[in-house]
Amino acid sequence: MRALRFAGEEVQLGLVLASICQDPKVATAFADAVVARSRFGNPRARRQAKRAHADVYCLGEQYLQARITRSHSRARWKDVGRVDLSFSSLARDWALTVELKLNSDFGPKQLERYGDAGLVAAIVRDASTVERLTSHPNWVGVASWEWLSDDLRTLPVDDLWRAQWLALLDVIDADGDFASSSPSSREVEAQAELLEAIAQPLVDHFAEALRRVYRSSADVAVSSLHSTRIHESRVWAGTGIAAADGTWVWIAIRNYWSPAPRLSIDHYAFDDWRARRRLEQAHARLERRLGFTRQRGGTFRREAPLPALASASPEQAITVIAPILTALVDSRAFDVEVERVHRGYG
Repeated sequence: MRALRFAGEEVQLGLVLASICQDPKVATAFADAVVARSRFGNPRARRQAKRAHADVYCLGEQYLQARITRSHSRARWKDVGRVDLSFSSLARDWALTVELKLNSDFGPKQLERYGDAGLVAAIVRDASTVERLTSHPNWVGVASWEWLSDDLRTLPVDDLWRAQWLALLDVIDADGDFASSSPSSREVEAQAELLEAIAQPLVDHFAEALRRVYRSSADVAVSSLHSTRIHESRVWAGTGIAAADGTWVWIAIRNYWSPAPRLSIDHYAFDDWRARRRLEQAHARLERRLGFTRQRGGTFRREAPLPALASASPEQAITVIAPILTALVDSRAFDVEVERVHRGYG
């Protein structure tokens, strides 16, 4: 269980919960526990969430849509985001979405957007840090993992894999993922120190690549390039390369002391239709040749294990990461950014 689990990984935890909640008895018990332990919610929403319902089914990582017109005959809908767990009664007369957080924060108006689609609750490390949305008609409330600890251990999981479920909870507790605050990690600190040492050399390398490809058009962008502060999560450490109009590239490392650390590089592309049309060929090159995958919101990500980064020195890490940045610039993925900043839109 220790070998299979990534500490602090919200997506993996959500998938596990969605899996055990495929049993309607487990889904019902879990959803009822979340509602019972939630605090700081809208009283009416809590009453609706507690309403009697038959066995429920659960879906993991579902995109939510909210109706934006009053008319049922000509209803229009908008995408309000992807929620971790979605519960519905078999009769479809009751539904609840649950958002899970371990080390990340909620996005701007994230819970309000989810609430536009129906009843919503959240599970976090420290419930006191979540905004009290008591005026929102669908906000059931927030519970902490610590409050749910006993409920998770008493879920009616089938005896066939109950021992594994309890072993997983033991590992999670040992990792400190259900504690009210994130535990410190010496490995993450080492990753942050490495990034601190290589951040400016990578900015310089990125600037040189921009000058080579875009020549004088890149002068304004290059003059404003800088590294962002180092960000540490439970397992990742990351830093960005930013220009006057925001972060262009994000570089993150995890499992630095393992035989195959993971390097993640995000490119934040413009996502309006003009930019997508102009960068269509560049984005195709990112996906076909450089191993980037398209993420939600216009981001392109390249994440892979790289044995060459294992306990690497700053000089060794630069030789691994710099060629990827060079290839990213050579793909012409920054045509729109360079032009916007050159024309003064930064």
